[in-house]
Amino acid sequence: MSASDLTARVLQLNSRLRGGGTDSQCLALSQGLSDLGWTIEMAGPADAPLSGAGQNFAFHPLPRFRLFQILSLAGILRRTKPRILHAHHGDDYWTALLASRLVEPRPLVIFSRHLAKSPRSHLSKKYLFAQADAVIAVSSFVAEVLLRGHDDPASPVAERHHRSACVLSAKKLHLIHTGIDTTHFCPKGPAFTQQARQNLQLNPNQLVFGVVGGFDLPVGKGQRIFLKAAQSVMRHLPTARFLLAGSGNMEDLLRDDIRHLGLEDRAY
Repeated sequence: MSASDLTARVLQLNSRLRGGGTDSQCLALSQGLSDLGWTIEMAGPADAPLSGAGQNFAFHPLPRFRLFQILSLAGILRRTKPRILHAHHGDDYWTALLASRLVEPRPLVIFSRHLAKSPRSHLSKKYLFAQADAVIAVSSFVAEVLLRGHDDPASPVAERHHRSACVLSAKKLHLIHTGIDTTHFCPKGPAFTQQARQNLQLNPNQLVFGVVGGFDLPVGKGQRIFLKAAQSVMRHLPTARFLLAGSGNMEDLLRDDIRHLGLEDRAY
């Protein structure tokens, strides 16, 4: 390690940086480690929505094509010689492993696992996680899927009917929950609330329900269920309003739901 056993040079690998919980957590973790004296560098796309935020650290642009990405990352590892290579998305895992095998000294390879799903390929299930030096699961359920698998035959999402376990030593798996920055997400005063309601054209007597999160297929963060529930709530609370905050490829579908459920002028 570097000057202290408690600090090290870390290269964060994030091939998306498009937004969402994984990318936000990657950036927050990087800033937190930097504040504690760790040397943080980041490798990712140069033109993604959050690439600018990644450039708060030493930033290494990566090509999009996977083979070139692996070779480029190997070159970055040779130049920077990080102690730790931390991959944050499933798409980054093989890239990190293969690039790390092309250099000496080889960095420790860490995966962060946010999704409670099994890899599609048998090769990944058998070898991918077993080759990492450590795997971080962000919830007990994610850890359960990795170690033991999980069956949910009643789920409307086909891939959740059977999720196979992966070959992974329990000693390598670490449960570290993600958290909330309470200096940013905290109750505000009446003036803030009043201004926010004015910006959203909400009356003081309107009770507001909301969901904050991305809405990519197949299910987003449950926004369609939220809208169906909103239809029932509206019958009992006619003044209620419903807010969806986020982005994703389900936007047109959610707008159709709002129309079909009769929530125009009540859901935004």
